[in-house]
Amino acid sequence: MRREILRQGETFPAEAMKLSFTQLYPEAGISFPLSHLFQRRLGQELTARIDVLPEFVKRFGHDGAVIVYISSRERLVETEIRGPRVFKNGDVESYVYLPFRQISRSPDPFREFLRQLLAAVSKLLVGLHLDGRRIDTQAEALIDSIIADSSMVDGEWPSIGGALH
Repeated sequence: MRREILRQGETFPAEAMKLSFTQLYPEAGISFPLSHLFQRRLGQELTARIDVLPEFVKRFGHDGAVIVYISSRERLVETEIRGPRVFKNGDVESYVYLPFRQISRSPDPFREFLRQLLAAVSKLLVGLHLDGRRIDTQAEALIDSIIADSSMVDGEWPSIGGALH
C-alpha cells in the first residue's frame, strides 16, 4: 500500500481510492429494489467526485477502498452511520442505515432515498477526511440522472400510506 504525504491543503483525485456500495438488509421485508448496476454506478459517480485529503492518506493510504453498506430499518427515525471499521490492508467499511418508513411514505421514494443516502455518504466522507463537496453541489443533477436510468431499479419501490408514527 502506497502512502504519500501531501502538503497541508493539498488534495488529489480519488483515482487509486475506490468508493463502492453494497446492500445488506437484516430485517425481513425491509429492502429497496436497487440493482447491482445501481451499486456499481453510484460507486463510480461518487468516486469521481471525491478528493483525497492528506489526513486520509496518512491514515489509510490512497489505494484502498471505502465500502459502504446500504441498509434500512423499519422503525428507524433518522439516518444512522456506523463505522468506520478499518482493515489491515487499509480498506474501510461503514454502514448507512436509512429510515424505511419515512422513505417509503415519501411521494417520490427513490428520490428521497437518494437524497438521504447522498447526505449520509457526504457526512461519512467528512469523517474519513475525504473531500466530497462536489457530491453536495452536484447531488440533484446526479439524482435526476440516476432516476432517469431504468436499469438502476430492480422491482417496485415499497410504498406505505399514511402518516408517520
